[in-house]
Amino acid sequence: MGFEVRFVDERTTVVNGADAYEQEGPLTTFFARNGGAGRLASAFSVRVASFRTERLVEIRLLDYVADIEPVPVERARVEPPEFEALGATA
Repeated sequence: MGFEVRFVDERTTVVNGADAYEQEGPLTTFFARNGGAGRLASAFSVRVASFRTERLVEIRLLDYVADIEPVPVERARVEPPEFEALGATA
């Protein structure tokens, strides 16, 4: 079992091995419950993937994902802006 996740920039990825998801603060986290009861935050659940909730558009449950190749989500590296200290001289 797994989920197809579509992002605001039209990229998609497949989260294999997850059978549940829930929002945890600013993230939506996908879990494999491994036979645990209905609670996600049990000792039997394993976090499979997390994404920023604000970037998600759609999550679809996939019953059979064996033939689907996951599309890696590229992590954009954001460089901090250059700044100059006020009144400092080099």
